[in-house]
Amino acid sequence: MGSLAQRSDRTAPDSWIRVSRNLIESGALIVRAYSDSLTIMLRAVLSGGPSADTRTTEEEQIVSRGLQTSSVGLMLFGFAIVCLLKATYLKRGGKLYVDGKLRHPKRGQESQPG
Repeated sequence: MGSLAQRSDRTAPDSWIRVSRNLIESGALIVRAYSDSLTIMLRAVLSGGPSADTRTTEEEQIVSRGLQTSSVGLMLFGFAIVCLLKATYLKRGGKLYVDGKLRHPKRGQESQPG
């Protein structure tokens, strides 16, 4: 199937922006799905800290899943930033691929289009 960029036109900035938007929406969906874990954690903080924490086993599992999935959401946000940087680079005239191969900028030329 290929990567997200390969499924769209990987040399068009708008394609990278579209992929970025999808990654942001996916990351937000994941974070929202376990946002109830934040409520449980805040309750402990507001009630005096961990020693006063009275979480049930079920609440502990919710918090654990929330912490695990939040990192996945943040990773997707990070990928979205990379896609936005690629879009910016392409809009400035840069080329990611030359003759069908990934172009690796030479040291010191990372910010120069071409």
